[in-house]
Amino acid sequence: MMEIMKDKNGRILDVGAGTGANGKLLKQHGYNNIDALDGSKEMLKIAKTKNLYDNLIHLILKGGVRIPNVENDTYSAVVMSGVFCPNHCDSTIFPELIRVVKPGHDQHGAINCNNKSMISAGDAN
Repeated sequence: MMEIMKDKNGRILDVGAGTGANGKLLKQHGYNNIDALDGSKEMLKIAKTKNLYDNLIHLILKGGVRIPNVENDTYSAVVMSGVFCPNHCDSTIFPELIRVVKPGHDQHGAINCNNKSMISAGDAN
């Protein structure tokens, strides 16, 4: 992330934010415009106490679900960690994530499966 998004003022959406592990790491690297999205109210309550996020969005994100009060092209980046597992998110969430990311920004992703394999995709052009 730090190599891809040089603009420290860009707005970031942390999907599956939980208690704020990604938010803490982003803050440590100088990113300060971060929103959290998570399906657990309890996790977001903990994240709130850490003062890492500007906005907390309680939502179970799945295919066809729109993130409320978030316009198209709002975010410079979306980060996720630990969300692609049973009873969490699957690939059907990508259209919504693409909707909220500003056009012209590279789409990058990495998936680590059981710490054994890494699949990454860079510029989708």
